[in-house]
Parts: sequence; structure tokens; C-alpha cells
Amino acid sequence: MNLVERVVVGPTVTEETFRAKFLEQTQITKSLAKMGEENTYELDSGRQIRNGYMGLVVRISNLLINKGESEPSQNESSSNDENQDTSSDKCQRTIADYLANKENAEVWQAWVEGGLK
Repeated sequence: MNLVERVVVGPTVTEETFRAKFLEQTQITKSLAKMGEENTYELDSGRQIRNGYMGLVVRISNLLINKGESEPSQNESSSNDENQDTSSDKCQRTIADYLANKENAEVWQAWVEGGLK
């Protein structure tokens, strides 16, 4: 969890570049959604218990949601002076852009609206 927190919350540009690569290469949202689908284990007696890793899945999911919501919106980023370098604004939207990406959005939104809530 500490590694994911550092990657997701880390403020420096170097970490922003690493953050984008981390999100793209790990496909973490798809993994979290899949793990969330398989959230219980059935004992021989028929009783179901929650898998032990679900606390971590929920915590990382909430971390991604909170970070994505706290990033500046497209309107805030585009309202900067046109002469300013906006590369830092693009980096600041890494999580939100990744979560909104068509490739990730469907599975992620299904998990957030379904199993996570």
C-alpha cells in the first residue's frame, strides 16, 4: 500500500511521469475491479466470508478516486495564461485522465458504482 500511495500521491514531476507509466503498465483499475468481483470465499459449510485482500482493494480504489477528484479540472488547466508552460497542468491530471480513458472507464465505473459502493 505504501508503494501505491507514494506513486499516486507523490507531488514531483518525476513521480508524475512514473505515475502515468505505473497506471498504464499495471492496469491497476482493471485488476482492482476484477479482485472486487471475486470478493467472497465460500466455506464448505456454505457460509461466505469476505476475502482478506478486499480491505486493500477498497483502500487503493478510494485513494485513486480521491486523487482523481482532487486534480484540477480541464477548465482550470485551460484557464492558465497561454504563454505559460502547461506541461505541469497535464501531469497534474494523470489520475483523472487515466480513470476517464475509454479503455479503463467502463470496467472502473462498473466497479465504483457497483461493488465499491
